[in-house]
Amino acid sequence: MPDPVTTLSDQDRLKVFISSTITECAAERLAARAGVQATNNEPILFEHLGARAHPPRDLYLSRLRSSQIVVAIYRDSYGWIDEQGGMTVSGLEDEYRHARQWGKPVLAYVRKDGSARTAELTALVQDILAGDLTVSFYEEADELADRIRDDLTALVTQRFLDTSTQDAALLETSRAKSGPRNLAGGLVPRPNVMSAISQGLSTARVVQLVGPAGSGKSVALAEYASQSNSALVNATYLSPKELFGVLANLFAGRVAGDALQFATLDGARDAFSDGWRAGGTATVLVDDPKDAQILLEAIPPELTELGPRLVLASREPYLAEATSIVEMGSLSDEQIRDWLGPARFRALVRSGALQSAHGQPLRIRQLAFESATATQAFTSLEPTARELLSYVVIAGFPLTLEQLLELRADPSCRPDELADEMARISALVADTSMGYVVVHDEVRRELLALVQASQQRYRFAATRLGRQLADGGAMVRAFEVLDPIGGDPDGELLEAAAYEAGRSGDQKTSLALQLKLRERALGHADRSEALYWALALSQTAEAIGDLDLARTQLEDAERLAETMDENTALRVRETRLGFDARRTLSPSVVEAIQALHETAKAKGNLSVAGRTATELCVIFMGTQDYPAAEAYARYARDTFRDLGDAYGVEIASRNLAAAILMQADREEEADAIVRGLSANVDPSARQRHRAWLCNLLVRKLRRSGQTAEALERAEEAISIGEALGDRTLIAVNQTSKANVKSDLDDYPGAIGDYEAAAGNARSCGRPDLEAHASYLRAQIYNEWPDDEGRPKDAAVLAEESARHAVDLVRGTVARDHLSRALEALGDALLAQGRRMEAAEAQFEAAEIIVTLQRWGRLEGVFMTALWNTIDDDPDAYICGIRRVFGLAPESKSDGALTARMFSTLSDVMPAIPAAIALPFYGAHMRAMFEELPPPVRRNLFIRQVEAIVNAFRPSAAPEPWQILYPSMTVAAVGAEMLTAADLTIIAEAVSDVVPGLHHRSIPDAGLHWVVELEMAEPVILSITAMDEQPEITFAAMALAFFLKGFEGELRKKVFGTLKPRPELCIYVVDLAEAPNDIAQPVRDAIGERSSMVSRQTDPALEPPAPTAVFIAEDFVEGLTVGQGRGGSLQVLLGYGVLEIVYSLLRGEVEHSVLSPKLVELVKTSIS
Repeated sequence: MPDPVTTLSDQDRLKVFISSTITECAAERLAARAGVQATNNEPILFEHLGARAHPPRDLYLSRLRSSQIVVAIYRDSYGWIDEQGGMTVSGLEDEYRHARQWGKPVLAYVRKDGSARTAELTALVQDILAGDLTVSFYEEADELADRIRDDLTALVTQRFLDTSTQDAALLETSRAKSGPRNLAGGLVPRPNVMSAISQGLSTARVVQLVGPAGSGKSVALAEYASQSNSALVNATYLSPKELFGVLANLFAGRVAGDALQFATLDGARDAFSDGWRAGGTATVLVDDPKDAQILLEAIPPELTELGPRLVLASREPYLAEATSIVEMGSLSDEQIRDWLGPARFRALVRSGALQSAHGQPLRIRQLAFESATATQAFTSLEPTARELLSYVVIAGFPLTLEQLLELRADPSCRPDELADEMARISALVADTSMGYVVVHDEVRRELLALVQASQQRYRFAATRLGRQLADGGAMVRAFEVLDPIGGDPDGELLEAAAYEAGRSGDQKTSLALQLKLRERALGHADRSEALYWALALSQTAEAIGDLDLARTQLEDAERLAETMDENTALRVRETRLGFDARRTLSPSVVEAIQALHETAKAKGNLSVAGRTATELCVIFMGTQDYPAAEAYARYARDTFRDLGDAYGVEIASRNLAAAILMQADREEEADAIVRGLSANVDPSARQRHRAWLCNLLVRKLRRSGQTAEALERAEEAISIGEALGDRTLIAVNQTSKANVKSDLDDYPGAIGDYEAAAGNARSCGRPDLEAHASYLRAQIYNEWPDDEGRPKDAAVLAEESARHAVDLVRGTVARDHLSRALEALGDALLAQGRRMEAAEAQFEAAEIIVTLQRWGRLEGVFMTALWNTIDDDPDAYICGIRRVFGLAPESKSDGALTARMFSTLSDVMPAIPAAIALPFYGAHMRAMFEELPPPVRRNLFIRQVEAIVNAFRPSAAPEPWQILYPSMTVAAVGAEMLTAADLTIIAEAVSDVVPGLHHRSIPDAGLHWVVELEMAEPVILSITAMDEQPEITFAAMALAFFLKGFEGELRKKVFGTLKPRPELCIYVVDLAEAPNDIAQPVRDAIGERSSMVSRQTDPALEPPAPTAVFIAEDFVEGLTVGQGRGGSLQVLLGYGVLEIVYSLLRGEVEHSVLSPKLVELVKTSIS
């Protein structure tokens, strides 16, 4: 056998809890840590708790529970008793008692010289010596490192590596290739099943062979193994950890005696996944696994067309991707006749027995070929043979020859004699490489009833077998044998069995055992154990998807906590609220968690405060409120750091990095956190950390266009999620994978991955993740080009997906998800020509976006809703506007439409955000004015400007854009009919209320503007209309208004701390009136644009040359505020502002750097 120390990978590490007094045993603890690390396992130490007056019992007990082995070291001191906390024993004894109660293997080391030992510790040591632990004495601390290394290696080999079971399973696998053995009546011809398996393997990576007990699944698998020379694993008696280990060794080409050994479920599962990736085109057959789902989930999802294939036999089908199901149907009369021959067939028909067999091969074989029933065979046995058979029947799993020899307890019986005796009952017992086992479950049930008929014989055999199993460390099997006869009165075996089941990945058995533990704990005076198991059960049940059981256990925990202390009640309430929040995302639940968080902070319960902060961070990450998530993550990280909880710090730091990365321009800050985490990650959490890191990398790689690498990282994260059995992790990363496929225009692939993500999110009760995947799927259907295989009913499919997402998150805190789902729904409805329904969804989406202040998303959805209603349904148009900006409904809606629109505009102006102001004003004013005759329109334009100014006069300090944007829009909409005098009226009204904006009239020219801008140093811009033509006056006014209105954005996003030149002159010139030697080069260069701006040949020159803005004849005709992005006003402002800023910065920042930033500013303000 290979050295077990060398076969443990980083993922296959056991946690070893080191219990001792801290200060006194500092040298011993260092030696213990070295000894544990020498076996490649992970020591759990709590040195940071030594200086605390009140050790956090919850913390050390939680780490003790999560450890697999305990190393206990006793010197002289008994330790401190927290009497104020209700303790009657020290933490040292508390750790020992709980380790024994929870069934942990304990390695105890006691200092030989006990002359200075306290009476309390002496009593504890005597108690330990009187028990069943082996205690090792030491003289000096430096002896412990080697001794603990050797003892731990021996313990791991005996209790954790499953060496004999794994070797036996590998031997049985090699034997299985010879086909079915010792079948009475021979093989049942099933060519249809063989061909169905082959056909399934040609199209899917997993074939599930499904049928009831006795339908012939095992025989069919054995036949197929023989025909195809495939490996067949009988998984009936293997835990998930053992099955993963056997399969990993098969992929690695290892055989019994040379097999890799695994101490943990994670280690075996990782090796299986790695082996699958490297497994070539092998086909593996697995018969009757305890938990097929955990096996299917560990298969790397990225391998579909290539890689190994799996045939899985089970009584019920399991859900899995890339799976084909073959039903083991009943045998037809014709098949039975061909198998049995005419004579036997007619005999069974005449007796009426054939009908009772229901076409099941096992029962037919028993009726046709076996001379005696199981009952007859059992009753005819000699007493010794019946005793041996009783052990095998009670076990229900393989017993080796060595075990049966020990149970028989006859020194004169040789192994070959006992083997001959077992061979004489081969009709009932199969001799396999793993041991002797009853030939079939149906036969075992019949025999077990016979064994139990004699209670004394049954109890005698069960007691001997159970104690043998317990002594050998097979705690789950020992408990299953002894529990029916009440053979574990103190519950110690139950605790150990529950621990072993969880360690091996047998969640179903673990859940059943935890239920028993909870029921047992309810009978104790100390209700804290019952509370613990109720909470533990809720978590186990939630992990396997049994939400009803999880909810029931939480309700029980709440009842138990009513009679306990306040901190316990807080912990239970925290757990319940977290469960409810993940299930419902209800605002009231989230508010309750926030209130609990504040209560815990106020009461100094930092553990609850830190955990609730983590819960809230996750919630707000899911709802895409990243600033809130960041704040809670920072609090959690700092709190866990103060508590000395390294794992809590790691989780909070991950969340913090993710929240920061999702915010603009903070990638470097997030990267620094990631680097620190990667250097210090808990070895036991490396897989999960890697999955999290892959998720972050996918986002970064997508941003940089590295889609192939992004796809690889997404698939890696999914694979880790499958290996961990974490459906939430799988769902998150399937969505990431779908996003990458969307980037690659792989629309069918993206749809498939979004559907898979939604299914996994649904299975783990995460409506936020399911809604996210669903509305993204709707977006794909909406955006899928017609010429690239788009389904004919794509719009309908988009509507279905979007409505499903809306239903999932309506009424929850996932408001961003709801807005995006509504937006996708609006697009789907619009594609079907249902404009009014689309507008209703879009207005609701816009309303949510405004409340969330996600201004970058507002324009598209809001303006689309406006255009859908502005012509066909003015009432819906006005109601939608008022709803989006939180205004009260109209007091009456029967007045003239223009008056109603005028009133709505006046009400909206103080509430509308800058991001949407100009496009909205443009669209609204055009709709309001375009049907009016010119004289009335001209009058209304002036009145509108007065209304704009008056709307803000009561405000002490309105933002300049609030006045400038609507005023500029009024002028743009009415430019073709407004005179220079009208524009002067507008100028006077506006400059009267906007500080830093001045104007005066120039004879024989238009208006001259002085614009004061507050940058790092003050800037004064002189903007002069060189002609009194209205279009020239308007162009100068638009530049002045926009630059002043944009002052804050320019300072924040462009200038920053840069010091611009203090002054600049801008001349706005009518191209038609310019001298020909100037005008002609401009005409040659201007093309189809309606304006052009001069560029400084020497921008560093002082004083600077003026900037000239040339206006073409068709400038007014091209004004399209609120009607697209290519109008003459957009061109004027885009090019004008670029050249003005370039000159102010003396050309020290290149055009190529400035252009995207300034163009984006213009785009986000004017449509």
